[in-house]
Amino acid sequence: MKRLLALPLVLACAHAERARDAAAWLELRSDHFEVRSDLPEAEARQVVQSLEEARAVMLAVMWPGQAEPAGKMQVVALATPDEVEEFAHDGINGFVGPDAFGRVMVVTGGSSGDGLLIVNHELAHALADHFLVRQPRWLSEGLACYLQTLHLDHALHRAIVGELDKDRLRALQSQSSLYRGGVLSMGSEFAELGGEQIYRFESASWVLVHYLINERRDDLNAYAARLAHGEDPLKAFDAQFPNLSEAAIQLAVHDYTHGEGTFRMFTIPLAAKSYPVTVRTLPRAEALAVVADLYVPLAGNAGKRSEAIARALQADPLHPLALAAAGNVSAADAAASVKAHPDDWRAFELLYQRNGDVKALEKAAQLSPGNPAVLAELSRLRGKAGHSNEALALALQAVSLEPNNFDRLDALSWALAGKRRCKEALATELRALEVVPDEMPKAHLAQFKLRAVDLQTRCGATPGHVEMADAEGAPDTEPVRKACGPSPQVAARGSVSADYLVREDGTVGDVRMTGDAATATLRVFEQFVKTCRYQPATKDGKPVAMRLRQDLSVHAK
Repeated sequence: MKRLLALPLVLACAHAERARDAAAWLELRSDHFEVRSDLPEAEARQVVQSLEEARAVMLAVMWPGQAEPAGKMQVVALATPDEVEEFAHDGINGFVGPDAFGRVMVVTGGSSGDGLLIVNHELAHALADHFLVRQPRWLSEGLACYLQTLHLDHALHRAIVGELDKDRLRALQSQSSLYRGGVLSMGSEFAELGGEQIYRFESASWVLVHYLINERRDDLNAYAARLAHGEDPLKAFDAQFPNLSEAAIQLAVHDYTHGEGTFRMFTIPLAAKSYPVTVRTLPRAEALAVVADLYVPLAGNAGKRSEAIARALQADPLHPLALAAAGNVSAADAAASVKAHPDDWRAFELLYQRNGDVKALEKAAQLSPGNPAVLAELSRLRGKAGHSNEALALALQAVSLEPNNFDRLDALSWALAGKRRCKEALATELRALEVVPDEMPKAHLAQFKLRAVDLQTRCGATPGHVEMADAEGAPDTEPVRKACGPSPQVAARGSVSADYLVREDGTVGDVRMTGDAATATLRVFEQFVKTCRYQPATKDGKPVAMRLRQDLSVHAK
């Protein structure tokens, strides 16, 4: 799902005919960006130049002298802000989300000014993802809001960072932010906030980051170093800022925002550097497929999206992006797409998705060597085939390109487990669960929690716990395992799975064992599961019973 972004702009009402004109589209590539745009070439080149300059300034301000991240950001720069509304809805002037192949895509309108705020925001996130192993939500959003106001003044050959955001200050004046009670501890519940709540949380985070950058920069750098080494964010904050109680934070922020001349900005000279850019005109079918992929899946967009996909498929019935946008691609169409587009990695990715052809995925990796999604999936396949060294190398490469991406970290955790580096594998999987995308469906999250438990068992740990995928009546807290008896020591081979009830008092009952292991082995594991004790799940503050399920096969091998 694409995350919609709104800024306080006054937008003109106009029809986005230019975006739907296939002849208007260009693709521009620089060292760090892949931009597709319906802007005139001169303006599109300026967008790329500005993006490269903004990236260089952010690195100079926040991470001077450190190794730069690899990978490219995918940006769609539409000619005007009102074109964005064509693909989302009124009042939305930018969005970020996956394209049809799961790659992050940032969409914005206009070649300068407010149109680039959204790209700056996402660029700040991407850079922070590279440098911070652990990244609390307040720091992630606060830093992105701080850096998004970066202003490039080409007339005076300088960049200004840290400008005052009066709209955010007004938002802060209308609320009482409890930093230690909410802002600093904000986690996955961020996904459940409404638009106004998100804006207020971001504003409170922004002003705290602004204060720390200007008044406690050395401490902030030391805190970031702790996060870079994987320390728990809250414990690291307490260790680095022991004097910042709730009252102290509120007072410091109030004095900082109401004092005379306390807001400070960085002024950075702009290097007289022209960044190399390659430009090509997008083929008609590709341009139409890009347009089709831009439509945000909202109720009012269904007809327009279908029409755009039909136009793209009419131009090229086997275009891989158009097929992926349409969905439900047959194996035959995927194979035909490979023959029609033998140099396009996306066609081979489609073929792999439809029939599991490992050679097709290998070809996709060859055609797109810096594609983290392909590298991560190839790592999993190498691991399953027993090639643990190659699996780890591929996963490390994927994570180096997208360090705080859930899927890439998940692949790395399995590669580490394959090398029996269990402590690192479990820590990496926990990091992956910390950065689960806001829009991930609850059922999918439950499946990935099951994978984390399976990882524990593969590493020889005693059983963990995981919430059953239950769309209704979900508890407020999940059961937490307190203790189990000694792990079974069995030599027999076979699969072993347990489905059991954690009662309100934390005891285990109604154990159901399945698998193709010997009956005696299943009985041993049934008795073992019954020895476990839990802190029960809670609903509205009261203990409730809850079923769990777990793969215990590693102990039966």
